[in-house]
Amino acid sequence: RHVRDMSRRLAMLVLVAFAPPLLSLYVGAETASNAAILAPAVAYVRIRALSLPAALLSGVLSAALLGAKDSLTPLLGSAVAAVCNVGLDLVGVVLLRQGVPGAAWATSVAQCAGTLSLLLVARRKLVPDGGFGL
Repeated sequence: RHVRDMSRRLAMLVLVAFAPPLLSLYVGAETASNAAILAPAVAYVRIRALSLPAALLSGVLSAALLGAKDSLTPLLGSAVAAVCNVGLDLVGVVLLRQGVPGAAWATSVAQCAGTLSLLLVARRKLVPDGGFGL
């Protein structure tokens, strides 16, 4: 468990610390040289990196539920995330006028909400009698 936690932290740290060069590789040198494009992209990646553990857990929970022949719960978890994302985008981008950071925070919070919805159901469906300390 300690190694897994360290891996998550390291991935988040790499994304936060090296967002500009990683984005430069992704979008190309010409696009990356435009600060009007790169600066908001860096802000987005750094904010979204904070929800990386939730995104990873969501993938694991979805796979476990699909393996347990439950395809509805992962679909509903995605729906929760999508609805939250749209609502939070309206708040962060339109009402609060936060632009790209508002969209990043909306997506990060929505990712966490979707993951939480999966975790609540997975705990009941996959863990016997609330065992394993969950």
